[in-house]
Amino acid sequence: MTSGKTTLLTIGLAGALAIGIGLAIAHHRESTTPDSATVADAPSAPIATERSTKAAPRADAVTAVAMRPVSPQSPELEHRVKPLLKKGTNMDVAAEGFKDWRDFATIAHASHNTQVPFMVLKHHVLNEGRTLESVISEFKPDLDAKAEASRAREEASQDLAWPR
Repeated sequence: MTSGKTTLLTIGLAGALAIGIGLAIAHHRESTTPDSATVADAPSAPIATERSTKAAPRADAVTAVAMRPVSPQSPELEHRVKPLLKKGTNMDVAAEGFKDWRDFATIAHASHNTQVPFMVLKHHVLNEGRTLESVISEFKPDLDAKAEASRAREEASQDLAWPR
């Protein structure tokens, strides 16, 4: 490699690093400024649109847990979702922006089942307001996106109904 190529490569890497740091700082400012709009203020994404209308024996209890805000103070559900995410995933970051455990668990299961990165699914569903099916279809066109989304919803419901 010539010294010119080495110099250009070094400048390119330094520029990419500077852009990454700038984006991280902007994200940090955005998430800590009380007046700014955050993902948590965004309308709830259409993740779990196909919920069953049949009443299960524990439907009220399951719904109460499912609709509980996602937080680290919910260890009974965190231990069900954490194994679905990459090892070392920060649960606070992963859960940020989700309105409830049902949606969080649905995206985690969909990511695990389809091998589409969790943060990719989360971004497209929460930030862009897309359906889970459309995101799966975009990134894994060979899969039946509707079936995979239904499977993820069902698995999330099973997590929420897990005996405590």
